[in-house]
Amino acid sequence: MLTKYDDYPLHQTAEPIAQPATGDRNFYDRYFFNGYTKRGDVFFAAALGVYPNRRVMDASFTVVRGGRQWVVRASRLAPLALHPSRARPTRHGLDAPHAVRRVGGLSHG
Repeated sequence: MLTKYDDYPLHQTAEPIAQPATGDRNFYDRYFFNGYTKRGDVFFAAALGVYPNRRVMDASFTVVRGGRQWVVRASRLAPLALHPSRARPTRHGLDAPHAVRRVGGLSHG
């Protein structure tokens, strides 16, 4: 299946990006994004991993503030079309690939 990411120079093979370059069940694609507030008192990190040969998608989000850490982890059956990427309650999206990244779906209660 072709995806909107097939127009980017990410390929390891001549196959569409949705097709892994190997049949190894442990092959994965993963990214993480992290940052701090301007004052440096809050750290956050978001991660998303896909194991296409297992059809598994994992996600996590963490916040560290005042010496305390909060973590949310999620896992699900990976969809064939990976955008938007969701492993409830997290949502990771590329609004404009290589330009705008959105991480959401979590609420403070």
